[in-house]
Amino acid sequence: MFVQVRVESIIRLIRNIHLRRNEVLQLDDPVTRTTLTILLRGLTHLTRTYPGFTGAGSAERLSKPLPEILDLVTNKRRTGTLAANLDAFLTAAYAVRDLVSSDARRVINEIGDELAGLEGGSAHDLQLLQDVMDRIITALMAITGAAGESMSRELGWLFLGLGRRIERSLLLISLVRAVLVEHETPDIEAVRHAGRCPVVTRRDDAPIPDDDGADLRT
Repeated sequence: MFVQVRVESIIRLIRNIHLRRNEVLQLDDPVTRTTLTILLRGLTHLTRTYPGFTGAGSAERLSKPLPEILDLVTNKRRTGTLAANLDAFLTAAYAVRDLVSSDARRVINEIGDELAGLEGGSAHDLQLLQDVMDRIITALMAITGAAGESMSRELGWLFLGLGRRIERSLLLISLVRAVLVEHETPDIEAVRHAGRCPVVTRRDDAPIPDDDGADLRT
């Protein structure tokens, strides 16, 4: 279940990087380019797939990030990649397949099919991989819902939620540390969206009106 949290975080960050990369290609804005560089380095720290976008040879990979991004998505033999984490998730899920519902098993099998799609997809078809990642994160949400519905609200359920929050916190800390040590100034909104669910970000940014309609935070 904690591998699932890592997979979700990697997909959200890669999706955000994909959006920033498209903005750079279209607008070539210096702030967006700086933000993209910082997010790419954050991706390496988040996945711990060094050297990646840090260390020796990083300048060339930062100038042409697509091959490294694709490898982080599809290479199952490289520890820390999306494919490797999905493979670990499936291995753990199959070990306890007799303890989960038939609906959950069907979703797990679908994730296995999507992983095969990642491995068999075109190495240059980023949009295809993006569609696969979208379906994977939807399936992971279904697994989360199935697990929540099938567990009794006892200590096991509480510790499961606690572990997921600790894992998410550690991943967020890795991303924030990678961003804050940079000397450049990134687009803070892009960094926030990279580390959090956009719905939560929009909710937290929404005004808190008082009785007269004014924002209480101003």
